[in-house]
Amino acid sequence: MRRFAVLCLVILLGLWLSWRWYSAEPFAVAVPDDGGSNWRPQGRPVVDPAGPPTTAPVTFRTLHVDSHNSDQLWIATAPRQEVAWSVEHGLFIPEGPTMDDGGQVYFSPLYPAEDISLVALDGASGERLWTLPNRGDRGGGGAPLVLTDPQGSGE
Repeated sequence: MRRFAVLCLVILLGLWLSWRWYSAEPFAVAVPDDGGSNWRPQGRPVVDPAGPPTTAPVTFRTLHVDSHNSDQLWIATAPRQEVAWSVEHGLFIPEGPTMDDGGQVYFSPLYPAEDISLVALDGASGERLWTLPNRGDRGGGGAPLVLTDPQGSGE
């Protein structure tokens, strides 16, 4: 009986200490400045979408990278980016677009005003290349999978 009472007391003490720690007021911690680096990016970074840094161990690229949604990154870019182009302002795209090996961009808008379910853009200019009709199903919104041809043609 005494062991049980001691065990209950230890558990209650642990819960009380945990509650105090989780409910404590947050406080700022001073982080010393290490001086950082003087490196700054020059111009807009150019990354070859089909080059070795982006070669994937799977056959498609989406917002979450692979079939396991691991969110692994296969490429590093400069810490500061510049916008190359901005298009399709009238479409709501809740999922990230998908890019193929040729640099074309694909996305599926959610509840579009026009009859489209999938849009393909030129990755260099942002021009619309083609669309697929939605035929009344305006749901959309998912990140499309761009698969490599299983016959090995590279398309």
